[in-house]
Amino acid sequence: MAKKLNSVLGIDIGSRNIKVVEIRSQGKAPVITALGMIETPEGAVDHTGVYNSDAVGVALKQVLNQAGASVGQAVVSIAGQASVLVRTVQVPRMSAQELKDHMQWEINRNIPFAESTVVSDFKPLVDDDPNSAEMDVVMAMAPQSAIDTMIACLKKAGRQASAIDVEPLGLARSLQQSYEEELRGQTVCLVDVGHKTTSINIYRDGKLLMPRQVPIGGGVF
Repeated sequence: MAKKLNSVLGIDIGSRNIKVVEIRSQGKAPVITALGMIETPEGAVDHTGVYNSDAVGVALKQVLNQAGASVGQAVVSIAGQASVLVRTVQVPRMSAQELKDHMQWEINRNIPFAESTVVSDFKPLVDDDPNSAEMDVVMAMAPQSAIDTMIACLKKAGRQASAIDVEPLGLARSLQQSYEEELRGQTVCLVDVGHKTTSINIYRDGKLLMPRQVPIGGGVF
C-alpha cells in the first residue's frame, strides 16, 4: 500500500500525449504547483500499453523540466489490453485469510497474458448487504514486464514510483470524490475516448461493475 504523501506527481502516459501534474498539501487543501503536457514519442505507446520506456522516459523528463516540477515521488496509472486486467468477481462470504487464498486461485485462473509472471492485488467492495451469502471483490493484475516498463520510464525521468494505479479504479475514485452526492444510488457509464483506445467503465456507488477497452479512439475519427 502506498504511503500518504504531502506532495506527489501524477503522471498519465497516453498514446498521443503525456500529462503531468504536481500536487502539494498546503493547509487542509491540495494545491496544483506544476502542470504540463507533451506529445508522446511516435510509436512508443499504443493500445496495448507502453513498449518503449527509453523514449517515453526522455519525453517525461522534458515535460517535467518544462513544467518546473521538482517532486520526486510519482503516482502513475497503467492501462492497455496487454498491460492490465481489472475484474469484479462475486465469491462466497469468507474470512480475510480464506479470501486471500481464494483470490490467489481466482487470479491464477484468470491470467489472460502470454507472460505468466504477474503482479496482482484485490480488495473487497463495500457491502450493500453485509448479511448476504456472497461478496464482491475487485481484482487487478498486470504482467511483471508491464510494471517494469513503467518503473523504467520514471527512472529515466529521474523519478520514483510511489504507486502504480489501474485506470478504471482511478476513474472510480475521481467520480466518487467529485460527484459522490449527485451520483449516489445511480449507475454510471463513463466513456473515455483516447487517441487509440476507448475505455468504457460502468460504476454504481463507486463500485466498478464492468470495465472494457476497445482499440478504437479519436485518431480513427
